[in-house]
Amino acid sequence: MSEQIQQMQEILQKSLIKIKKLEVELAQAKENTTAPKEAIAIVGTGVRLAGGITSTKKLWQLLQAQKSVITKIPKERFEVDEIYSSDTSIPGKTVSRYGAFLNNDVRAFDADFFGIPPREAKSVDPLQRMILEVIYEALENAGIPSNTLKGSNTGVFIALGNSDYIQARFRSGNLETVDVYDTTGIPFGTACGRVSYLYDLKGTSFALDAACASSLLAVHLANEELNKKVINTAIVASANLLLTPEPYVGLSKLGSLSPNETCNAFANDAEGYVRGEGCGVVILKRLSDAEKANDNIEAIIKGSAVKHNGRSNGFTAPNPEIQIETIKEALKNADLSVHDIDYVEAHGIGNRFTDALEIQAIHEGYNGRTNPIYVGSVKANIGHLEAGTGMPMLFKVIEILKHKKIPAQINISSLNEDVNWDKVNTKVSTEEINWKNENEKPLRAAINLSGYSGTNVHMIFEEAPSKKQSDEIAAPYHFVLSAKDVTALKNTAQKYLSETDWQQNSLSEICYTLQTARNKWEHRLAIVVNSLQDIIDGLNDFIQDIPSEKYAISNPESGAETAFLFTGQGAQYYGMCQSMYENFEVFKNAVDECETIIQQQAQYSIKEILWNNTIDKNLVHQTKYTQPALFVVEYAMAKLWQSVGVQPAALIGHSIGEITALTIAEAIALQDALKLVIARASLMNALPLQVGSMASVFCNEETLKPFLENSTIDLAAINSNRNCTISGKKEDVESFVEQLKEHQIKAVTLNVSHAFHSRLMEPILEKFISFTQQFSFHKPIIPVISNLTGKEITEVDLGAQYFADHIRNAVQFSKGIEYLQKELNIDNYLEVGPTPVLINLAKQTNLNTNATWLFSAKREEDNVLNFHKTLSRLYCTGANINWSTFYIDKKINRVALPTYGWNWKVYWENPVRQQIVSSQATTDNRKIQHQNTKNTGQPTIEHQPKASRETLLAYMQIEAAKVLGLEAGKKVDIGKTYREQGFDSMMSGEFLALMEKHIGSELKMEIIHLYNTPTILHQYLIDTYFGGGEVDTTQAVTMADIMFQQEMELTHHGDWHEIQPEDGMLLRWFKKLDKKLPTAK
Repeated sequence: MSEQIQQMQEILQKSLIKIKKLEVELAQAKENTTAPKEAIAIVGTGVRLAGGITSTKKLWQLLQAQKSVITKIPKERFEVDEIYSSDTSIPGKTVSRYGAFLNNDVRAFDADFFGIPPREAKSVDPLQRMILEVIYEALENAGIPSNTLKGSNTGVFIALGNSDYIQARFRSGNLETVDVYDTTGIPFGTACGRVSYLYDLKGTSFALDAACASSLLAVHLANEELNKKVINTAIVASANLLLTPEPYVGLSKLGSLSPNETCNAFANDAEGYVRGEGCGVVILKRLSDAEKANDNIEAIIKGSAVKHNGRSNGFTAPNPEIQIETIKEALKNADLSVHDIDYVEAHGIGNRFTDALEIQAIHEGYNGRTNPIYVGSVKANIGHLEAGTGMPMLFKVIEILKHKKIPAQINISSLNEDVNWDKVNTKVSTEEINWKNENEKPLRAAINLSGYSGTNVHMIFEEAPSKKQSDEIAAPYHFVLSAKDVTALKNTAQKYLSETDWQQNSLSEICYTLQTARNKWEHRLAIVVNSLQDIIDGLNDFIQDIPSEKYAISNPESGAETAFLFTGQGAQYYGMCQSMYENFEVFKNAVDECETIIQQQAQYSIKEILWNNTIDKNLVHQTKYTQPALFVVEYAMAKLWQSVGVQPAALIGHSIGEITALTIAEAIALQDALKLVIARASLMNALPLQVGSMASVFCNEETLKPFLENSTIDLAAINSNRNCTISGKKEDVESFVEQLKEHQIKAVTLNVSHAFHSRLMEPILEKFISFTQQFSFHKPIIPVISNLTGKEITEVDLGAQYFADHIRNAVQFSKGIEYLQKELNIDNYLEVGPTPVLINLAKQTNLNTNATWLFSAKREEDNVLNFHKTLSRLYCTGANINWSTFYIDKKINRVALPTYGWNWKVYWENPVRQQIVSSQATTDNRKIQHQNTKNTGQPTIEHQPKASRETLLAYMQIEAAKVLGLEAGKKVDIGKTYREQGFDSMMSGEFLALMEKHIGSELKMEIIHLYNTPTILHQYLIDTYFGGGEVDTTQAVTMADIMFQQEMELTHHGDWHEIQPEDGMLLRWFKKLDKKLPTAK
């Protein structure tokens, strides 16, 4: 038996070994199995090239015009004539005086947009700053709001090759100019990390440098990551700036630069390239993902290959054999043949030798074609962007495929004689060619690029698939823009006026793109559009600061929260809101739902009462029908507003309007609410007609009260501090009105059927209470302000007795508005009713200078248009509008439109090397300054003045401004978090160290995270070091303003940029920094 057991154990052991072996083989097989390769779509581009070229379209216009943007080096960069010589043997001289330069001020940057403090912005390489901006422009071009990428698997690939700006920072020779932010602002490795950090991207992120091949290599690597499904979206960027003379001198020694203002690629008189600057960005997705998202596909990347020259004829010499291999591998990778490609955008740098080698390599790589393959080089038009040169080449290919034309190659009087053109099947055309594919296959082109460090890249592109024409929606449309500040908003508006080709896209496409494919920033502009002229007129008025109904703009001082005000009885009229029923599906569905319930409960049609012109149009004024009609219209209207994203922060109704508010707040079910309204209206309607009356009195409650004492008249409503309503028997009301007039108090009787909210309602209350007891009520999911108390209604309040009191007692509308403003801090008030009544009353009670008053409909006006006008104003209040509601069952294409209008400010350290002051001289000068400070009585850094309770906030403001490097006169906002205003851990440490000297005590790093706004931190410091108690913030701010101005003018002569943090302070703080500090909220 034991032998059998042993044999079984041996068999099992062998089986387990076999299973393990099979598992390993299976795992290896899975690793070796690659997913099917997918084409990659270019869905967005960001373009900033010389000559004001800010789109691929503008580049195409330059190519069609057969022009170049090359000019003499601007004097603002450096005096080239001082270092020019045609003799390359002379040290320190350049043979080139030319380049392709950006039109915009390269010193300028919108640091506020990215939340980068001025001090840090000055240390960030302008290459990186430009990349940040152009990436945002590319995302807008792609129709991808940057906030939608937050936390996503988006990769960032940045190609950079040279930074002239380093001359000012790390190679200036003056070590005392080096700042902590140079360590994060200049290294190329921080360029990609900064993008991923600012946009909160979680995918692959790295920078690379492969000389001229850099940018196309970055695209290749991004494609690979997308195909491996490591990332879902890729951002590829590259840039080049020409700021200093050193690279010109070095490249002249290398023999690379043309001595002329032309780059004559493929020409016999080619003598070298002309340098160019700019930035290019592409946004990439897998083709299937792009098509699913209905992205605007610019072109498709079919395949690519990368190879290095290895040990060839020389380190910088091209290797034609490797170029040929790279082309063949790219064709294989794209699963295409040599016959499938008709055009190659070549490196073509304007060097006779390398141009000839490249032409021969392209011929050999595509050998076997029956038709010639055409070749061109964009460097003749916009210069050579060196590490960034692949981007304009790619942009040119996009436009060639789009227009199905090959542009003429400029600057060729005769072709390069080093090429035997009769024996190569490669052609360079000096005339534009119409490109047709006879077999109706997609047009395809390639880019061939080789860096002087030996890297070769070949990439194959295919024209974008045709897109179905957009559906159309009926006007009006909403043209909306937004920006982070008012200057940027105006700049953006100006770009739309000057750059938009209005005929290229429909109004539906333009407005849809702006609504759904842009971030929504605080500063907003909205135009309700029926025609193109409406947009142009609105933009012109806005830019020129002309107050106009043609546009709406935001009030940054106002909050985004909105209260709905539901109108009461008296606002009704025949035909109210019929156009809304006919034009808005949500409104129609809500009315129809109510109609079904009313027909079941009351056996009449509310739609007939409202809109049937064959019946008595005065029925709507009978209380029996008035209250249900108002409820239905207001309920449908509220549902319409909610469907477009306007979610109320609070609700208030006037009399019957409160029941609608409670229904929207889900405190009562719709069916129960309608039963309640029908019963309420029927019981009131059953009371004798013409017995009671009401009047509007134009004074406040306090003035009216003495007249009501010992009177048969009841106070029915306190509408505002200037308007009340009284109610009672008809003859009593008329007599009361006359009495008021004798005391110069204006009063007007109202045309009503009954004396609502008075003792004349009491006969119906018992029956109404009995009827209402059948219903259950719930806690409102949205605060509802009670007519009885002027405060929030609780679940305990709701019951039969509450609704009976609601019929009998006065409407405390004025108190309700005060509560909304004082307790809930509501800034926006939207009347949800058939015509504006309540907002006019609420304005009389208003205490809020930033309040916005809006209405949904108005009698005898186009209420569809009114709805859209109010919607545009609500967008400007900060409401998160659900624009997709207007495009249900419609397919609208996103289109390329002008991008963000930056609010540029200069942050700059001159990169041209200045005369260097010796370290000893600088030290001696500092000693003299220090001695002068002592002699003049100004406090030294070591003896900072101690703060007092009154001056603490002032010192907080002064030191924060120093650390941030704010512009002269600028202060931090005491209500915003330090992090929102640009503080990071380094700045926090500096700030606290400066404040220690004013307080005389050590401040731990975590306090700025726990007390993260100046106001909160100020209170903490008062409580901890200055005896505690309440702080008069107004007085503290006033004192801070005075001291801040004195500090700037007396101590620092009005220039904040001269203020430097204390030497060595940061190192001390980093030694204390706890790595586990809580994240700032």
